[in-house]
Amino acid sequence: MKRIISLYVLFITSLWSVSGAELLLNERQQVLLKFPSAIRYADFGNGDITGKILQTKRVLRVKGKFAHFGVTSLSVITADGQYYEFLVRYADTLPYLAWDAQMGRIPADTLWVGSGKTTHLIATQPVADYVLGNDTLIAMQDKQIDNMIKVKALEPFVAPSSLSLVDATDSVYCFVALFDDTRQELTRRLGSSEPVCALFNDRDLNETEFDKLSHDVSVQKNFLSNLGTYQHKMEFSLTGIFSYNDLIFFKLHLHNASQIDYAVDFVKMYIRDRKSGKKVAVQEEELTPLFTYCAQESGCDLLQGDESVDLILCFRRFTLPEKRGLYFEMFERNGGRHLRFQITSKSLLKSRKISLNNHQ
Repeated sequence: MKRIISLYVLFITSLWSVSGAELLLNERQQVLLKFPSAIRYADFGNGDITGKILQTKRVLRVKGKFAHFGVTSLSVITADGQYYEFLVRYADTLPYLAWDAQMGRIPADTLWVGSGKTTHLIATQPVADYVLGNDTLIAMQDKQIDNMIKVKALEPFVAPSSLSLVDATDSVYCFVALFDDTRQELTRRLGSSEPVCALFNDRDLNETEFDKLSHDVSVQKNFLSNLGTYQHKMEFSLTGIFSYNDLIFFKLHLHNASQIDYAVDFVKMYIRDRKSGKKVAVQEEELTPLFTYCAQESGCDLLQGDESVDLILCFRRFTLPEKRGLYFEMFERNGGRHLRFQITSKSLLKSRKISLNNHQ
């Protein structure tokens, strides 16, 4: 027992203490704390504040759980043996949104966002993580572009929110997010005043190979049934799911049983919780296809009366958590015949492989 106590005392006395820092938080914005080495321990004084270690392991995000919380504390121990302690107070207006243990405060820029258009943030390096202040904003990192995220407001808001981004080099960018549809920025480049190129991670197949694989999918026999919807004399259904290496293909059947032409505006796929709630939009993750293929030479943009087409959408392979669904939506241009259906993880796991021989 004495040996254990002596080792504990030795450990505590070996820590280098950095104390006395005041940390101001509120319930609308996240503050990022960046340390010289990986975070091994974090203690939030009470239940009034919350936080999480980001994927880089050197950055901790923290915020208040509610407005006007009482004085509390935050303690952090890093892999290099340093101990950091903060006296945490509530503040409606925050003096900074990011702090570096070596450099001090990291200045925040203003980012104007809107609800009708999307703002894209493009960094010089791949994005490792991003943090939203609260649920007035929605953001997503495109799975095929490593250095870009897109963000928009769910609805108009008055009180400032925040958006922070950490890239692969642990550089931190933070923004005070303000709503104004008239002043919204469509693109913000990070880390450079020069044009920044998108860093693609998905082009291991060329257009010809994608085209061949999609054609192979289009001629495969349909094996799924009762996955779709029939409304307004329009059929929108999923007839097959196929996989090739790390790719997954969805074969969609579109049929216009009416005599009124149907102009396809767009087809959308997204993942969200199957049980709807007040904040469903926050939980929605839209999927962007790597490749789109129409099996008919006439194209898939216009379905004339009593016409059918097959549409093939290709994505990086993914699976679904049990409580989430994969949603398919098709919208009519200048019309009201919008169609939607969903499938579960059980249906997704019925995917069939396309053999290499078929591809060749």
